[in-house]
Parts: sequence; structure tokens; C-alpha cells
Amino acid sequence: LRASRCNLLSSRMRLLSRRENLLITHLYYGLSAKTIAKITGKSHRTVQVQVANIKLKLGATKLSPILLAALVELGDKAVGCPCDACMRAESPLVR
Repeated sequence: LRASRCNLLSSRMRLLSRRENLLITHLYYGLSAKTIAKITGKSHRTVQVQVANIKLKLGATKLSPILLAALVELGDKAVGCPCDACMRAESPLVR
């Protein structure tokens, strides 16, 4: 059962764009829509719409911390975050 859930999550992850994967990483680290908007230079409403689109693509009603952790783990090898905030040493996203 666990393997089938992982396969389902992996197949749905392929539906997400690179930008959506980066947004998931920001959410995983606890950043709000307003903070993400400031980092990416977008409106916080745009970020909220992108989050809603991610939920639709994944078939999820909410992005729980466990789901975000699984998504980051699956996408971590393929997606790195190139934004300025992630490159700064004070950012929580620095690896």
C-alpha cells in the first residue's frame, strides 16, 4: 500500500512545474504566501492561486507538513532554488 501511494505521489509530482516545485520548498520551510511573494516578486494573491493549483494537481485538500516533506524529498534531487533569498546565508533555505 505504501509503495502504491509513493508511486501515485511521484506521478502527480510530474504534473507540477518547476516554479510549483520551488513554491513547495518555500512552503515546507514555513514561509507565508506574503513572504514568498516578496522573495519571488509576485503578488501574495498570485502565490495563493499557485498553491491552490498545486492542491488541485495533487488531489489534496490541504498541504500538510507531512505531504510537503514527502514532496520536497521526492523533488529535492531535481529541484534547487535559485532565488536571491535562498542564496543568502541568512535564508532558511540554504543547504
